[in-house]
Amino acid sequence: MNIRDEYISTKCIEIENLLKDCRDWALNDPKLGAHLATYANVLILGMLEECFEHIVKERAKKSGDVEVENYIGKHIEQRFRNPNFGLICSILGQFSDTYREEFEKTFKTDSPEVVAINGLLENKTNVAHYGVANLNLSINDVEIYFSGVVNILVKLEDMLL
Repeated sequence: MNIRDEYISTKCIEIENLLKDCRDWALNDPKLGAHLATYANVLILGMLEECFEHIVKERAKKSGDVEVENYIGKHIEQRFRNPNFGLICSILGQFSDTYREEFEKTFKTDSPEVVAINGLLENKTNVAHYGVANLNLSINDVEIYFSGVVNILVKLEDMLL
């Protein structure tokens, strides 16, 4: 993992440890594995929200203007919910078209990273609105999604921090 920021690194390590535990606990019980994968899916999406907000707030600190920093911090906390690729691009574009263009150039809409963040949101939405009767998410699926999220966070760090 090429994460440099301590806060983000700590969040990623927590998820890595959770995924290892989930895999161990679900070895002999696929149904338990599906429930744990769903739980991990929601936590990973939440971690992405927190880490993106952190990156944006850290970028705002570079302005040296406390009022601007406070405004951007509060704005991003309200605006960045249920993240997907389009929302990240939109927020980056509010900072700079160059940021948005660079991000879109790095991650094409069919890339594993975009599939990962959009898949995380879709899975969370499905559980929230349709329940757990048809769980089919695996720990392996969520590990793949997490890997995509890490790649996105590395790119955001490189661009904004």
